[in-house]
Amino acid sequence: RAVALHPAVRRALARLDAEGEGGASGRAEPAAALARACGVSEDHLGRLFARQVGVSLTRYRNSVRLGRFWRRYQGGEGATVSEAVFAAGFGSYAQFY
Repeated sequence: RAVALHPAVRRALARLDAEGEGGASGRAEPAAALARACGVSEDHLGRLFARQVGVSLTRYRNSVRLGRFWRRYQGGEGATVSEAVFAAGFGSYAQFY
């Protein structure tokens, strides 16, 4: 059964999926800026997102980034670990680690 997502959650998902793919300047937006862009408070977005998506914003964002990392690193493009980390949208190697 399909769930009707709150508009703020739909916008957040679109922005999170665009990070590292050239959207949202390729960098992660701070949670407060993401919430403002979605028209709600940071706390409200966090609660809505977790309730409707089933995981926290942070966990979702990191899952998306890890998927991008593996596609880049194992994709035969010859990317180094560091190149794949940054291309996936992580701000630093330490953040990835």
